[in-house]
Amino acid sequence: MLESSQYERVEGSNMVSMQINIDGIPLFKSTGGQFWPILGKLALPFPSEPFVIGISSGVNKPGNLNFFD
Repeated sequence: MLESSQYERVEGSNMVSMQINIDGIPLFKSTGGQFWPILGKLALPFPSEPFVIGISSGVNKPGNLNFFD
């Protein structure tokens, strides 16, 4: 949670801070299938719960991050 001094510093500004995470999740041990969720979480102007930005699937990790455009 943000302290009051951090709220005062951001108040009246248009600043947004976001954390983004991309990580693979294997579907089964017997196959190479994986999900690659892209998760986001707002830090400013207010903290949020993680949310899904996108999901990819395949037999290996994406070779190019532009794949997610």
